[in-house]
Amino acid sequence: MERKSEGIYTKMAQQKNSTRTLYRWSYISTWRLAFLLVLAASLGVGSSDAQDVVQPATSEEGTGQRNDCRCATKDPLSSITSSGHYPKITAVTPHHIQRTTVHRIDLVIENLDQIPENNVTCVFSFADATLITEAQKKPNGVSCVTPRNDFIPAVPAGEHNITAQLSVRPTNGSDIVSTSFVFFDCNSFTSCTQCVSSEFPCDWCVDGYRCTHKTYEDCRNDILITGISRVGPSFRSGPIFCSAIIGTSSGSREILVADNSKKAVRVTVHIIGQFIVQNRFVCDFKIESKTTRVNAVLLADTIYCDAMEFTYTSKLSNINASFAILWGAGNKALDNPENIYVNIYRCRDLADTCSGCLTLDEKYGCGWCQSSKSCEILEHCNKGLGIWVEKNLICP
Repeated sequence: MERKSEGIYTKMAQQKNSTRTLYRWSYISTWRLAFLLVLAASLGVGSSDAQDVVQPATSEEGTGQRNDCRCATKDPLSSITSSGHYPKITAVTPHHIQRTTVHRIDLVIENLDQIPENNVTCVFSFADATLITEAQKKPNGVSCVTPRNDFIPAVPAGEHNITAQLSVRPTNGSDIVSTSFVFFDCNSFTSCTQCVSSEFPCDWCVDGYRCTHKTYEDCRNDILITGISRVGPSFRSGPIFCSAIIGTSSGSREILVADNSKKAVRVTVHIIGQFIVQNRFVCDFKIESKTTRVNAVLLADTIYCDAMEFTYTSKLSNINASFAILWGAGNKALDNPENIYVNIYRCRDLADTCSGCLTLDEKYGCGWCQSSKSCEILEHCNKGLGIWVEKNLICP
């Protein structure tokens, strides 16, 4: 009886030890799973990636069998991402080019290990076009040529450049790394000041009256003004050398003229080049849809336009007319960087009462005409003979 009891206790002890062993293995497996999940998170792997790296525990773990770590099979870019080493473009040379040219560009890229040695492309993506050129891997990056210029989209009207997304992509693969790349067009600049002040390497041919990137072809035997972004020495560089309208006699950007009035406009100018001085000058005014031109003369630093009548048909109290000074046979305009313009106005439309008329800005020269009971300049009040109440006086 004692032997039988001893056998029962021995068997119970063995079962108890087996249970402890089972719990121990389960504890170790659970700890191992937690450790691997933390490790995956520290490497920047998302929850879905963590499931690919570490398989969930199975029922076999409860019997003390070891869990296996299965590494996911992914494309090179995913391997780079999971390892924390991202490719990065640190330099592009040149970083922009004239749209009408084809150029080889070099991209310096960090973390090149996963970029294949062969079958690499450069992809230029525009809003409505994707252009691909072959690329060559180099020790510090890749090199490729820009697309043919007749395939590159045109620069939008009023703009001076178009930007593409430049990507490095394996053939039949996805983008590995990307940056922006600019195609500019010097020909889109229509004034010397705009041309030579731009961020692009553009130069201005004075007599040729054009902005160009091909200086040696387009500016032969011409006065050249180089852009501020052009590298290298230059005799004339920047907008200070551009011939331009620089001011008015009043110091204001606007030249005031009353409607139905005759006036000789004059402006101060800055002119570079003796051959420009020897040219004929013309003042060009565009009032509403009509263009009027009158002769002009240059005396010292001032252009004097012949007198002309200014009038308009709109019901507005005032309108702005564009103004330009032309020289040479090809209607070349002096720059107008301050956007000086002509403001044509009607006193009677600016104010319809005496009190309102006399409180108008004195720059208009308006007063109250007793004979017509309207706000007018003196010359329009009964041809200058009527009773005219000027500003700062008391209305009758």
